[in-house]
Amino acid sequence: MVVMTRFLDFNAVKRRPRPNSCLVAPEGFCPTGLTDEIAPVIPVPPKSLFERLCTYAQTQSLWQDQATDETTLQFRCVARTRLMRFADDVDIQVLPAPQPDHSTLAIFSRSRVGYSDLGTNARRVGTILAHLTSK
Repeated sequence: MVVMTRFLDFNAVKRRPRPNSCLVAPEGFCPTGLTDEIAPVIPVPPKSLFERLCTYAQTQSLWQDQATDETTLQFRCVARTRLMRFADDVDIQVLPAPQPDHSTLAIFSRSRVGYSDLGTNARRVGTILAHLTSK
């Protein structure tokens, strides 16, 4: 993976008025009213959850240009759709939760083109969350 310094600032996220993105984050982490759902709290320390995320990302053949920052626990990639190979941007940040040795995360998956993604980004975020919370 390549280390990159220009990661998404979740505190300054702006969403386009189109149904082609999905944003999950802890309450109050992003501007009010932008999240699709509140992120879960996972009983794993943040560093361990980030390692789990990176391991999962390596298994995703349609995720390209992966970049990580182990200091801020941020991940970024371009995810291609299976059929048409459209490019979607995915940003993830692992965060400490209020409980000791627990973490949460923010995920923003969005299409670069088109009005609707037919639920692709929401399914992608759901799959990521299911994988990270299942162990």
